Amino acid sequence: MQPPVMKKSILKREIKSFIRKIDHQSGHSHLYKDFQLLIGCLDGSDQLSSEERNYLDSLIQKLLLETEIFSWRYPLWSTRCLDCAHILLRYLPESDRDREKMTKKASELLTMFVSGPLFSEFSRTEYFKEYLEDACENHVDTVWEIAAGFFRGSAEGRRPRFAEEEIRLFNLMDEGYRLAIKYLDATKDYSHFSDWFSILSPCWIASVLEQALDWTEARFHDKIVGLLQKTLDKQLSLLEKWLDGDP
Repeated sequence: MQPPVMKKSILKREIKSFIRKIDHQSGHSHLYKDFQLLIGCLDGSDQLSSEERNYLDSLIQKLLLETEIFSWRYPLWSTRCLDCAHILLRYLPESDRDREKMTKKASELLTMFVSGPLFSEFSRTEYFKEYLEDACENHVDTVWEIAAGFFRGSAEGRRPRFAEEEIRLFNLMDEGYRLAIKYLDATKDYSHFSDWFSILSPCWIASVLEQALDWTEARFHDKIVGLLQKTLDKQLSLLEKWLDGDP
């Protein structure tokens, strides 16, 4: 086992190295590999020194700033920075003077992603998954808006696409459908169907399906057609629930 001093020197070095890579914009790949190394060091440290807390504070603030600055130009970088900041906040003690302020800032940025065009990227992060779980359990009145975010992501761009992209878009649609049903079962509130169907369009999906049927030589033709048919079925199912509940 390494002596405590050695552990602490390694942790300080890893935090400084991570800050330096962000300063030099080394690319978002290090936000996966190098970040996991940093988390391993934090997990192996029983208690942070005041110097280490200051370094960690600086790193989190930098990640939050990167999130805000690059949210439109580099969505992968921005969403991953916010996810990293959220995870690192757990390692700061409650007594840290900047912890509450940074937690509030992270929450504000999360709201921006949930209601904005970068939702599809952000929905893959650990931060969002925790947010969604909390919303489903404690704030079900907000679930309709999260469902709308998934619907927006599922309806973006020209269609049909190749199988990999159609799978991704169907998964977004499927998750939105699941949340819409959950919201409806919990609240019996039909008022947000108009919001959902300002995004969804069974007629458009039906026309996309017709185009896909003509892709006779396309790879994974049957897979693409099947996904679009399932999408159409789910949208029609939602329309039927709207008609039954709020004619």
